[in-house]
Formats: sequence, C-alpha cells, structure tokens
Amino acid sequence: SAAGNRDGGGPAADQRDGVRVVTAGISGGARPAIHMIRNAGDLARTGLSEEHQRIITRETDFATETAVYLQVGTRPTGGYRLALASVQRSESEVRIDVEERRPERDAIVTQALTYPAILLIVSDPPRSIVVNGPQ
Repeated sequence: SAAGNRDGGGPAADQRDGVRVVTAGISGGARPAIHMIRNAGDLARTGLSEEHQRIITRETDFATETAVYLQVGTRPTGGYRLALASVQRSESEVRIDVEERRPERDAIVTQALTYPAILLIVSDPPRSIVVNGPQ
C-alpha cells in the first residue's frame, strides 16, 4: 500500500494550531510506535520504508518543522483509521491527541490485516511534543 492511501477518505489537509495532517493511511508498521523526526538523522534511524522517508523529506522543512509519525500496529480488517482529534499549544509544549476511528458494526470492510498510521507536521515546534493516541 502507498503511504498516501487514505482508508475511509477525508481531507489530508487538516491543520490545527500549527499541526497539519500530511497523510493518514493503512500502511504503517505491524508494531505500535511514535517517531519524532526533527532532522535527517532522526529520519534515518526510524527504520521506516524508503517511500515513507521520501514523503517525510518532501513534506518537512526540518529548519522550522518536526514530523511525527504514529503507527498503531495491526488491525483485523479495513475500516480503521487515525485522525487528528485536538491540539493544545503553549510556548514550551504541544499536546496532540490522535483518535482511532473504527468501522461501523455493520460496515462492509476489507478482510485483510491493516496497519493504521498518521503523519503529522508540527510547525515551529517547541522542545516538548506530547502525542496521545490509541493503544
């Protein structure tokens, strides 16, 4: 799956308080992880695919932005996706809440394992970025 695929649709241009959603898709990793990527060295250490690294490099100006890549691990079917729920910003910290949207009980979904993930870009990032997401 391409990193830019969106499961369930919705605009990828969501932005709040200097945090923008670049992509929310189903091609994250099998293990839950949060990657804070402040520079090219951080990006190289993530172990993300070349495709993900290209997207992050293209979308992030590391002089003024930090990329945050959240992957929640394996889900049993399609229909799961991550969305930016809220952002609270102060001079010293940004708190980002990400929610998982599950398929409706009677939804017709892909019968395959999926790996929801979301890529966020934080403009003018303070030293502390706290991400709260699904387990």
